[in-house]
Amino acid sequence: GLIPENELSKTAGVDLHKKTGGPIVDEQMKTNVPGIFACGNVLHVHDLVDFVTEESQNAGNGAVRYLRDEVEEDKLCETAYIETLPLEGISYIMPQIIHMGQTTSKLVKLLFRVKQQYKNVKLIIKYGDTVLKVIKKDHLAPAEMESVLLVLHSNDTGSATEKMSPNTLSIEVMSQ
Repeated sequence: GLIPENELSKTAGVDLHKKTGGPIVDEQMKTNVPGIFACGNVLHVHDLVDFVTEESQNAGNGAVRYLRDEVEEDKLCETAYIETLPLEGISYIMPQIIHMGQTTSKLVKLLFRVKQQYKNVKLIIKYGDTVLKVIKKDHLAPAEMESVLLVLHSNDTGSATEKMSPNTLSIEVMSQ
C-alpha cells in the first residue's frame, strides 16, 4: 500500500497513525499540535477526489474556527471525546477522535477501509457495547473508501460534560 509523506508532520511533532502513516486527527482534521490541520493524501491515501475535497473544506473550516478562537473542544479535550476503533475486518477509521464538547448532538462522517473483499455482509457501528447502526452491504473492497454518516447524541455517549474516559465508537464487519 501507499504511505503518505509526512516529514513535515514528524518535524512539527504531529502524532502519526500506525496504520495510515498520516496524522491522527479529530472531526475537524485537527492534529495534536495546536494550529496544525491535515487532509488529503498527507492524511491517508484516497481513491476519489470527492473525499479529498470534503476533507480540505473541513480542515479549512476547522482552521478558521481555531484562528477565531471558536473551538470549545480545545478547552474540553480532556473530558469529552470519543476514540474510533476499527474492529473485525476494518483496517482504519477516520477521524480517530471525535469531540462532543457541550453539544447535545453532533453529525459525524466516518471514513474507513476494510481489510479484504467481502460479499453480503453487514457493518455494525457501536458506541461501547451499544449498537447505533447496522448497514447491509453487498460488496466491500479494500481499494474503495467507505463512509457512514452518524448523528451522535449525548444520551448515546453519556453526558457531554462528564468525564468520558475515553469511550470508543467502533465499526466491524459481520456475516449476514
